[in-house]
Formats: sequence, structure tokens, C-alpha cells
Amino acid sequence: MVRPFTTSEIRKLRPARRDFHRLPKLPLSFVCDNFHYGWNVGALFRIADALRVSQVYLCGLTAFPPDDEIKRTGGQSSKWVSWQHLPSTKECILDLKARGVQVAAAELAHGSIPLNHFEWEKPAAIVLGSEITGVQRGVMKHCDAVIELPMFGMRNSLNVASIAAVLAYDFLFRACGGEIPDGSDAEPSP
Repeated sequence: MVRPFTTSEIRKLRPARRDFHRLPKLPLSFVCDNFHYGWNVGALFRIADALRVSQVYLCGLTAFPPDDEIKRTGGQSSKWVSWQHLPSTKECILDLKARGVQVAAAELAHGSIPLNHFEWEKPAAIVLGSEITGVQRGVMKHCDAVIELPMFGMRNSLNVASIAAVLAYDFLFRACGGEIPDGSDAEPSP
């Protein structure tokens, strides 16, 4: 019979705190392009922690730890995820591309590629835009691709953290076969 795990069983499944930073990371990064709400940053940290994402780049006016909204939605996940605050999303993307990282923006745009037709490369970075205006045009033009999640309802998008989760799990399953690689595909250090 199927039954939920107990809290103590779940804790036993987690890696030991002392070992966590040494574990291989998913060769994927998130780039936050001027997020307006800290709670979305917190939710993104939870996703990044769940998948052991390599890096989170918090660009422009995006909130960064310590921040009450981030802590409220992200709990302590920001202390387990490698992150960096940078003044410019464009400069972040250009640096990633110079290091051989595939950079894809998540946006509904002319010429965007539906997710089911997109070919992931490793390592990769997903650029996620502001909850109000999306990914800046000046940023999008520097990306290798623009990926879209088709919307069939009345709203024109999902919450930015929801999109990040869908794309990150798609990357995990389609680019990595559902396993976190041993680290040989990790994003090159700056």
C-alpha cells in the first residue's frame, strides 16, 4: 500500500548537512532579470535547493538574502544554494556564454521555441524575467534561445517560480536522464 513518508523518513533521505556543498550540482543556473517580489526569489531558491542547481544569479533590482520575503517563501534554502548578486543581467549572460553555457530565456515572444521542441545543452542557464514586464528585450537578444511554455487559458503566463520549476525539471529529465550528473558537466567557474 502506498503511504506518505513520515517527517523522520524524509530527513533520512536528505544528504547530511556537512556533505551537501560537496555533492555534484545540476549543470543548470537560474538568472533572475529584475524580479520585483522577494517571495518569488524565495520560491526560486527552494526549487534550486530541491534540484541542487549550480548557481542562482540575482541581477539588477532583484532582492537578495537576507530579505524577509525571501526567507518567508524560501525558508533557509538560500544558505544551501550558491548565489550571486550582479548589477547587470546582460553582463551576467555574456559572461555565462563566454564560459560555454547555453543561455535560454523563458518568455512568450515572436520566434520563441515551444519547450517540447527545445534542445538542451549542458551546462545551461535559464533567464527568468520580471513578474511585470518579463525578460528585457535587451537581455533576450543576447540569449542563445527563447523558450516558451504554451498558454491555453485566459492568463498569459504562469508565476515565474512555477515556470522555473517546469523548465528545471524538463532539463533534469531530458538533458540529464533524470539524474544529477557527477559534476563533469557543471558550469565552469568564473
